[in-house]
Amino acid sequence: MTQAIRVKYLKPTANHGARLKAECRATSGPNRAAKPLVEAYDYGDPDQQAAALAHKLADQLGWRVTTLAGGTLPDGQTWVFVSVWFTYDKEA
Repeated sequence: MTQAIRVKYLKPTANHGARLKAECRATSGPNRAAKPLVEAYDYGDPDQQAAALAHKLADQLGWRVTTLAGGTLPDGQTWVFVSVWFTYDKEA
């Protein structure tokens, strides 16, 4: 089963600055394969930081992913990434 990776912006609190959190089905529940990843928000290029965090999570889970494609949801604070596999017919 293919799983999407969700990277969400977490607002700053009294105890933590702004952060990004990467998670998927494999990082939730009692039988999770790994913990979600959380890192400080760097205020540079959020799209690039979200994609890099999604790749880190895929690597942590042992997924063999070369390309993740994704984009933001309408809230502007959530990115979703899925693995993209390209195949083509050399004869065509």
